[in-house]
Amino acid sequence: MSKQEAVSRLVTLIWQRFRGVPIEDVERALVKEGWAIGAVRKAINAYRSARQFI
Repeated sequence: MSKQEAVSRLVTLIWQRFRGVPIEDVERALVKEGWAIGAVRKAINAYRSARQFI
């Protein structure tokens, strides 16, 4: 899986599983599951950006 695909998948995962959860907890949980910290942070930023338009 490319980094772009991983970030895209993580954004969806965050949307489905972690709505309303503090970002620090989301980051910690995803890294604990084995996701790369860089991809997790990019996904969190993309998720935050997308939420501005909802």
